Amino acid sequence: MKYLKYKKNFIYIFCLIFVIAFGVNGQSKERTLIKTYYDDWAGIVAEEFYVLDGDSNRIDGEYKRYFPGSDNLIVKSNYKDGELNGDFYEFFENGRVHFKAKYKNGLKQGEYVSFYVEGAKKTVAHFKQDKMVGTMKKFFPNGTVQIEHNISKNYWKEYYPSGKLMNESEMLGEVRNGVTKVYDQEGNLKQKGTYKEGKIDGKYYTYFPKSTTVQKESDFVDGKLEGESKEFYTSGVLKQVIPFENNIEHGLRLEYYESGQLMSENRIVKGRTTGNYKNYYEDGQLKSEMITALGKEQKGVFREFSEKGILLKEGHMQQGKMHGITKGFYDDGALKQVFNYQKGIKKGVQKQYYTDGETLKVEEVFAKNATENTVKEYFENGKVKEEGKMIKKLKTGSWKTYYANGKLKTMKSFTGGFEEGESLIYNKEGVLMTKERYRKGRLVGIHLEYYDDGRTVLMEVPYDKGYIYGEVKKFYRNGQIREIGKQYKDKKLDTWKYFDENGILEKEEIYNKGTLLEVKYPN
Repeated sequence: MKYLKYKKNFIYIFCLIFVIAFGVNGQSKERTLIKTYYDDWAGIVAEEFYVLDGDSNRIDGEYKRYFPGSDNLIVKSNYKDGELNGDFYEFFENGRVHFKAKYKNGLKQGEYVSFYVEGAKKTVAHFKQDKMVGTMKKFFPNGTVQIEHNISKNYWKEYYPSGKLMNESEMLGEVRNGVTKVYDQEGNLKQKGTYKEGKIDGKYYTYFPKSTTVQKESDFVDGKLEGESKEFYTSGVLKQVIPFENNIEHGLRLEYYESGQLMSENRIVKGRTTGNYKNYYEDGQLKSEMITALGKEQKGVFREFSEKGILLKEGHMQQGKMHGITKGFYDDGALKQVFNYQKGIKKGVQKQYYTDGETLKVEEVFAKNATENTVKEYFENGKVKEEGKMIKKLKTGSWKTYYANGKLKTMKSFTGGFEEGESLIYNKEGVLMTKERYRKGRLVGIHLEYYDDGRTVLMEVPYDKGYIYGEVKKFYRNGQIREIGKQYKDKKLDTWKYFDENGILEKEEIYNKGTLLEVKYPN
């Protein structure tokens, strides 16, 4: 246990106040009063004490040290010819005692007590010839015991604020030596292990909450993990085995299903994965594997399988990244995709296929910089379904979609993944049905919808920042207005008028923020 010791750390200005001469064993000694001052507080005393024969190491009598710019004491103690003798006090700035102790010939002797700043007792210990004897106790601010440590009886106990035991250890002096146990707040054992001269040594167990079943079992040598560390299911069945060498994972890591069947095996070398692993389904069928050479280039191959053992994916790796051709397959073994990688980045042509394994579904072509690629998606009949360009995985530039008959369906423009500019939508016959405009992915301006002739306007709807805002108009085929009124989002506002095909007013509806207040009919 460590305790604060006085250390002079001020710049001294020695002031000779007066000298007292006295005889000891026939010899005369002079006592000189010394005062030191704080650099930043001119004239403010930092310390007051006496020295013998002008020797600053031979403090004699009462010693006082003050807080900067204050009459409040930091330390008050007594010396006898350079050695602490008698009561020693250290204070908080509020004047309360921080700790108090007794000294004899420079050694702690008797009771030591420390306090919280509010005044509650914090620590009580006893010393003999500067060595702690008996039981040291540390308290919570509420007065309940937090720690008990008895050096002669070689035990350490720590408690929860409730008074329940938190942990207990066998000790050798001030270090753990022997069995240590850790408990939860209800008294259930959480952990148990053995220490040797302050370091974990031997088996260390962790238990499931409120259970005597071991959750984890580890081996330590001189404070370091060594050998197998095991983890278990609540049933007690082995879950995982992790090998350690000199506190670093090293060897074959094994993981199991609760049935006891092997789930995975992974080769680790000096804390790093090597790219050599196997994963299994619970029936023992291989699920995936990676085989990697341990050379500088670390070239390898990986495979994934279905529960029936059918190959689903196969590719090559280099230095932990996909490199070369990677193929994916459907459950029946038909080709699903062919991707091309270079050091983990897609390069060149990438293809995806329909379930027949032959009909092209998607084709992507990546540029040399790997951030740009074109995309073409196809219907099963071979017709293009969608085409466009991407930069950093975001749609950019002109994008077109088509119907299965090959007719243009939509034509849109994108910037950074957001629709931007004019957007056109056509029906299966290729007739324009909708014209609208976007800004940063939100509708703006007039949204136009047409009758199936592609010329006659069916509806005009004004948008602002993605919301309907303004005067909405709907038309008959002959061009005559059918209805007209103001709208914000989905709420009709003010007066809405409705006409027949000849332009004669049929009715008026009065709205207040979407709520219909009144309907008027012409006389």
